[in-house]
Amino acid sequence: STLNAQIIYVKQGATGNGTSWADASGNLKTSLDIAQFGTQIWVAEGTYISTNCTSCTYNDRILSFNVKDGVKLYGGFAGTETSLDDRNFENHPTVLSGDIDGDGTNVNNSYSIVFTQWVSEETEIDGFIITGGNADFPAALGNSANSGAGLYNNGSLNGLSSHPVIRNCTFSNCQAWGFGGAIYNDGAFNGAANPTFFNCRFENNTAQNAGGGFYNNGIFEGQASPILTDCAFENNHSTEAQGGALFNSGSS
Repeated sequence: STLNAQIIYVKQGATGNGTSWADASGNLKTSLDIAQFGTQIWVAEGTYISTNCTSCTYNDRILSFNVKDGVKLYGGFAGTETSLDDRNFENHPTVLSGDIDGDGTNVNNSYSIVFTQWVSEETEIDGFIITGGNADFPAALGNSANSGAGLYNNGSLNGLSSHPVIRNCTFSNCQAWGFGGAIYNDGAFNGAANPTFFNCRFENNTAQNAGGGFYNNGIFEGQASPILTDCAFENNHSTEAQGGALFNSGSS
């Protein structure tokens, strides 16, 4: 029944199939994996991780909350609402955390907490605190293991694009060895990555190379042109002094 549901309900600690608040799912990642174009996922307050591990491996840390095309992901519910208008994301904080081993540090956290690839404007992420990503895998710069520890949006490659809409989200305490402590927005190689951000905050994020808060990649005839409305950047940092808040690359 969950496969064809218009709304999937998710609540921390629940064990149901997601067809109602009373029968909510407790697994956000599974709910995202089975969602189809047009599905809404309503997530009650609490903290959610993509997996749970003790001695976390690369295969654990590379897992993300993958939001597919046309899926609308909403946080900020108490867990009783019957309408989107009833939710209050400020009073009911809904956290997507990278702390998959639960030790309270960033050491073995998720490389990238949220992942979108080749999605349209029908894809939405609304009402979340996204925190504690640690993209520290020392490989080729610009992949989801070392860049975009909060959100990695991939619209790269010839003729492809990715334009999700992100509303009412806070990206905090994420760090990347490569680019974009919080966000890596990739439209390289004749692709296009033009997401829209409304009422979002970027706080205390760090990138070693460039774009402490946000990195846009439009190299090799690509396009990376996000729209940011009523957004704030505070205390973000680039170790190499290249765009503490935001870095745009359009080279070659």
